[in-house]
Amino acid sequence: MAASLARGFASNAASSIGSSLGSMVKGSGGGSGGSNEPQIDWENFNYPPKLRIIHYDPKELQQPVKGIVLKMNWCFKIFVFTLAWNILACIILGAGGYQAISIFYAILDFVIGSCFGLYTFYTGYKGIATRPISPSMLRKYTILQSILVVVMFIFSIVGDGPLHGWTLINKDVSGFASATAVMESIALTIAYLLGIYCVVKVNTFDGRSSPPMTMSSAGPAGARRV
Repeated sequence: MAASLARGFASNAASSIGSSLGSMVKGSGGGSGGSNEPQIDWENFNYPPKLRIIHYDPKELQQPVKGIVLKMNWCFKIFVFTLAWNILACIILGAGGYQAISIFYAILDFVIGSCFGLYTFYTGYKGIATRPISPSMLRKYTILQSILVVVMFIFSIVGDGPLHGWTLINKDVSGFASATAVMESIALTIAYLLGIYCVVKVNTFDGRSSPPMTMSSAGPAGARRV
């Protein structure tokens, strides 16, 4: 019953936060329509699949921008996957007598973490892929991603309640709980290391040396956007 109520609450919260995020994305979209340089259609919402809240297409990008953005995306995906797995793990452990309230908190972690993570990813992606690059968005990304790095580090260490970090291994828990702790901790460690890498790269990136888009995205050479 508690799990059902938690899922209903999380669904409503996700819908509300997703709508707000979509509005923010749409409000900040688009480059200068009069520029000769090709622009990414930021209002072509296609990501995440099915939800279609933001625009994301790595095929539009060239290196080194593409490599940085792909790592941003992997950081986001690993974090969200770990939060989703954490819900399932809490349900399984709850059936075995583990703290049932952990399921509710795990769902809240997933809703808040995935929405915050998506907005952080979008901020960094747009900040580095826009031409000229957006220093204000990259500064915002640096702050948001740094917060996420701290959160992921804490989640990877703490082993209590809905969190299955490294310290859970030292407790008298089942083999499944220990295996879950190892898997989640390793995944979160990879995610926050990717986050640190991306923060460093966006703060040392010189956008003047690399066009953001591929020639196929840019259209015929010399074409002027109208």
